[in-house]
Amino acid sequence: FTWSTVPDAQAYFLVVGTKPAGYDLVASGVLAPSRNSYAVTSLPAGKLYGTLYTQVNGAWTAQSNSFTAIADEAALTYPTSGQANVDTAQPVTWSTVPSAQGYYLAIGTTLGGYDLLNSGVLPSSQSSYDVTALPAGTLYATLYTEVGGTWTRYQSFSFTAIPAEAALTYPANGQTNVDTSRAFTWSTVPGAQGYYLAIGTTLGGADVVNSGVLPTSQSSFSAALPSGQTLYAVLYTSVNGAWARHQAMSFTTA
Repeated sequence: FTWSTVPDAQAYFLVVGTKPAGYDLVASGVLAPSRNSYAVTSLPAGKLYGTLYTQVNGAWTAQSNSFTAIADEAALTYPTSGQANVDTAQPVTWSTVPSAQGYYLAIGTTLGGYDLLNSGVLPSSQSSYDVTALPAGTLYATLYTEVGGTWTRYQSFSFTAIPAEAALTYPANGQTNVDTSRAFTWSTVPGAQGYYLAIGTTLGGADVVNSGVLPTSQSSFSAALPSGQTLYAVLYTSVNGAWARHQAMSFTTA
C-alpha cells in the first residue's frame, strides 16, 4: 500500500478490513512520518476497506476508501484440500488469476514434492492438466502462480487418491502353471461402476471368456480354461460411465 506524505505529519497508521474503518485484516501500528508504503500479507479476494490515519499536531485524521481485491494465487478446484476418493484419471483443475504470468503444478508423495508429476511452466491461459495414472493413497499437490516475475505464490495441500483401475490379484502378469480350477480375482476400486473380464488367445480377445458387465460388489470370476496354453486377460473398470481404464496381462495355464 502506498500514499502521499504530508510535510508536517508526525506519524501514519494503516488499517484494512472487511467493513468500513475495519482492521480485522491489517493493523500496521504507528508508522514513521518518513514512511509512504506498507507491505501487507495475503488478503482475501473481494470488496475490502482501507483507512489511512495521519497524525498532525497530535491529532489523527483519516482517509478511507474501498477497493476490490483479486485472488493473489490460483486455487485448485479439483482436487480440493483434504478431499478423499479423488479420481486421478480426471484432469486437475484450478481457478485462474488475472495478473498471473504462468502456472506450475507438482504432485508428490511428500508435501511440496514432485516425484509423481512435474508439469513445467504452463501458460496463464491454462486452467487444467491431464495427469497420468497416480498411485492410490495420500498424495500432495502444489500449484504455483507466477506474478511479477516470481513464483512465491502457491497453494499446497494433501488429498487421497483412489486406484485408477481394478487390478487382477490372481493370476499375476506372466504367471505360469496357472490353476484352471481357481477363480480369477481382482482388487476393487471405490469409484467403480462395474467390471468386465475378457480372456482370449490374443491380446484384447474374448474368445475364451466374455464375462459381460459385473457388479461393483464382485471381485472374482470362475471360468473354464484350456490347459497348457498362453492366454491374455483384460480387466476393464467402468468409472464415470466410461470403460477406458483396463489392465491387460498374459499367463500360461498348467
